[in-house]
Amino acid sequence: MNNDQHILVTGGSGFIGRNLVKTLYAENHTVSILSRNPSSFIEIPNDVACYEADITLMSSLPSFTEFDTVIHCAGQVSVSDSLSNPVDTFEVNTLGTQNILEKSRKGNVDNFVYISSAAVYGKPNLLPMKESSDTQCLHPYASSKLAGEHLVESYVYSYGLTGIVARCFTVYGPGQQSNNLVPEVIEQISSGSSELSLGNIEPTRDFVYIDDICSGVRTLLSSVSSGFSIYNIGCGVETQVRDLINMIIDEFNHDITIKETSRGRSESIEINRMVADVNKLKSLGWNPSYIPREGIRMTVAKSSNNTNK
Repeated sequence: MNNDQHILVTGGSGFIGRNLVKTLYAENHTVSILSRNPSSFIEIPNDVACYEADITLMSSLPSFTEFDTVIHCAGQVSVSDSLSNPVDTFEVNTLGTQNILEKSRKGNVDNFVYISSAAVYGKPNLLPMKESSDTQCLHPYASSKLAGEHLVESYVYSYGLTGIVARCFTVYGPGQQSNNLVPEVIEQISSGSSELSLGNIEPTRDFVYIDDICSGVRTLLSSVSSGFSIYNIGCGVETQVRDLINMIIDEFNHDITIKETSRGRSESIEINRMVADVNKLKSLGWNPSYIPREGIRMTVAKSSNNTNK
């Protein structure tokens, strides 16, 4: 990817979006963001254009004619919210993706990167999960994301875009909202609690540090120039949730008890084991830089709530 690319990041004030904006801007790309609330991105550089829009309303979207690449991060990302509000989830994640694709088509955008989720794999028959593995939509969130992938594929074959799907595994890092596991644990420890109250801590996940997500997307932009393709972005390491929590506790050097207050999601939708096969992305020259313990150390160190600082 040339440095004269103009890149639009939708959901540019969200966790993945704003980190991608910072990464791409630091590499001297022209970057714009589209967000329902761009003012929430308080560290935005002065020369990054901001568009306030609702992706479910085509009439609110600007022209895309000036953009060479669109990275579509905007979406509803909560499984729990999707179970409570499936209609809203499909409007944002599926209709919203359709609208962004259509604006990209009309604006003659060359490259489209869709930030998807490993949730589309469901309960795997084999580990690690490969891009060619079967998909299984266990909840509305997964279904809405997979529908978005299919929309990207259709626009590639019908209209000639280059379409890249990045299936991200369990992302974490500094600045993530507290309704996610890692910041929730950090917040509870920082509050001085002697006991962590958490849901099911037995499943395994592939925890991938935010900087590795950004470097993975950057690699895809510079390496994939045509057609439709799907890539996993994960760490490639299977870690039990319990072990990750203990890594966070170790960083604070506190004596604290872990208490499971519930078994979490119902068995019908809980995925007990997840880990990515990232060899396809590695074949493009990418490698993850942070195993979970290193990423947790970075996250805790950068947390404004870390009482050890």
